[in-house]
Amino acid sequence: MSLYFSAMVSHFKFRFSLVIMLMAILAGCGNEQPKGAGLPDPVEACELLSKSVVESMIGGTVDEPHRTHNVDEDQKHWMSMCNYYSQEKGISIGITVIPHGRKVNGAEAFALYEAELKENLEGYQMEPVTGVGEYAGWEEGSKQLTIFQGPYMLILTAGSPEIAGNDALDLSKQLAGKVLPNLD
Repeated sequence: MSLYFSAMVSHFKFRFSLVIMLMAILAGCGNEQPKGAGLPDPVEACELLSKSVVESMIGGTVDEPHRTHNVDEDQKHWMSMCNYYSQEKGISIGITVIPHGRKVNGAEAFALYEAELKENLEGYQMEPVTGVGEYAGWEEGSKQLTIFQGPYMLILTAGSPEIAGNDALDLSKQLAGKVLPNLD
């Protein structure tokens, strides 16, 4: 792996980790309901986006997924992550699913989430993306598509130094097309 690619992957992982930490902290803020009230049952991210689907979409092989699935019974909260990496293509594909925990529609939940991120991350900005879920936004720096669909918040990532922003967005939208029908 080249030094440039290693640095890009490290930067991507740092930004993604920061957003995930903030997402976990902020998911229940604003218009809060009692913990666990009305939250959907836990969903396994890797069941929403299978290895075979990822391989067919990128036209190459991927390693076995790195899975993270945490359920906090005491707090009545959960999150699930699934990350694939293709050494052949140098592409990282990831999905994170959590309940957003708000009694509002997707657009309102997204606006609250974005405002909280802007308050905590200087210069944070997402561009609205139409036609994906109830409401979605694209963060160019981390090549991250955040989608609000029903009670869920999903984050899809498609990262590689070889993938330009628009191509990463297109790939993330295609991934969303495969993932969202599996939420029902």
